[in-house]
Parts: sequence; C-alpha cells; structure tokens
Amino acid sequence: MRSVIQKTSTKSRLSIQVATRIASELPTITIGGVSAAVSYAGSAPNAVAGVYQVNVQIPAGTATGAAPVVLQAGGASSPSGVTIEVQ
Repeated sequence: MRSVIQKTSTKSRLSIQVATRIASELPTITIGGVSAAVSYAGSAPNAVAGVYQVNVQIPAGTATGAAPVVLQAGGASSPSGVTIEVQ
C-alpha cells in the first residue's frame, strides 16, 4: 500500500490520498493511536484514476507534534512511519 499525507487548510482536518483499492466498507484510521472519524472515502477529485482520498477528523486531545497515522482498508495497512504534524 502506498500513501501520501496531505494536510488541508484547517488544523483539524486531514486528507489522505491512497493509491490502492478501498474496500466496499469505509477504511479505519487511527491518529496518535486513537480512532478517527472518516467523513469521506472515495475517488480523489482531479487525480488520476486509481487514487482514492480519505478525509478524517483528527481526534480531540491529540497531542501536538508528529502523530502516527495508520490506515486500514481491504485487509491492508499503511506502512509504519506515516505521521501528521498536529498544531
């Protein structure tokens, strides 16, 4: 699984574009070890075919600094070492 983290303009939103198939059910995401609410999972607008986007809400109380992000979809998991900088 290949993933790219892209932070949106607000501090509490995160957009993850995943170049892989997303299972029919929503993927699960943890940020800083806490489950994050998924608000969208589907084709990424203005991207090449096969790139999917997942929007999540960063959990309340997530510590500032580099928080580990784990995405699980279709039996696969994102690689270790993926983080988002929380301010």
